[in-house]
Amino acid sequence: MSSSIPVDFTGKSLITNPLNIIDVIKQAESMFVNEHGDVMKGDLNLNMHRLNGIPEPTLDDDATNMKFVNDMINVIEKNIKKSIEDNHEKIKNNIHKVLSMKIDDYAIIKSKASLKFWVSAHYPHGLSKSSGEFRNLVTDEPLYIKGDPYIYYEEHPAMYFPKNSRIVSDFSFGNEYTFFLIAKKYYDEGRLFTSSYGNSCMGWWSKYHEMLSIDGNLSGNRNISDNKIHLCILRSTFNESANNCEIVFWNGSSIIRSLLYEGSYSWKEIVIGQPIMYSEESLKGYVYECLCYDKPLTDPEINYLKKTFRKYYNYE
Repeated sequence: MSSSIPVDFTGKSLITNPLNIIDVIKQAESMFVNEHGDVMKGDLNLNMHRLNGIPEPTLDDDATNMKFVNDMINVIEKNIKKSIEDNHEKIKNNIHKVLSMKIDDYAIIKSKASLKFWVSAHYPHGLSKSSGEFRNLVTDEPLYIKGDPYIYYEEHPAMYFPKNSRIVSDFSFGNEYTFFLIAKKYYDEGRLFTSSYGNSCMGWWSKYHEMLSIDGNLSGNRNISDNKIHLCILRSTFNESANNCEIVFWNGSSIIRSLLYEGSYSWKEIVIGQPIMYSEESLKGYVYECLCYDKPLTDPEINYLKKTFRKYYNYE
């Protein structure tokens, strides 16, 4: 038994009380990792050393090794490549179908005689051009440009107007019209749309109004004060005998307000971006589509346009 007790070279026991070896073993068990299996009571820092000999994982919380990870990556890449190869024609046809559908839809909208002005971030240079000047999609004529507006790509292509930039239409409208604006604001102040008479038609100008205004008559309408995409529609119908205009405003599917504008009036050109009269202001947002008809469209005609644009914009 004495041979199992540590001794020095003279044979003298190094443990004064041999029974204490049991306590030593118990203390060691709590300090060292058992090679047959153990549970850590704290973090294990390998200090930049590797942990080798790890088998492939079988449980959710198992560690894994590089070979297993690389094998899985290779399998995923092969599956993706095979899926693309197998569905190449289908994917190409679907893309072509979507693009053709958009062009067809836009061509149908463009063909309506009462549409006089249209700028689109999808086709800023016209349906048949991929670069060049900003154009009226209806007439294919270049628009008057001030500054350096450009197309900004996010969820959808959008027209972005740096300070002092604007697009001016080659068309002016009068007592009867239907106006469509798909846009999104992103800062707290600045105009989104205006006319050459300042705040005459519709536009975002939260510095003073915090509303989308129509002749200044929709004060307190804060439904446009978020940063979501909105489809705004403004229709004016002139009643000659009563000498007034009935104006109806939609925010998406909701009619916000219907009002009467006494007397007749005429407009000058449409301005998108920095106002002409309020030159200290600048556009604060993105413009996706801007259309103007020279007559009040019927409800079915408006619903057709709303349905068509819903294919391409998740507007409010």
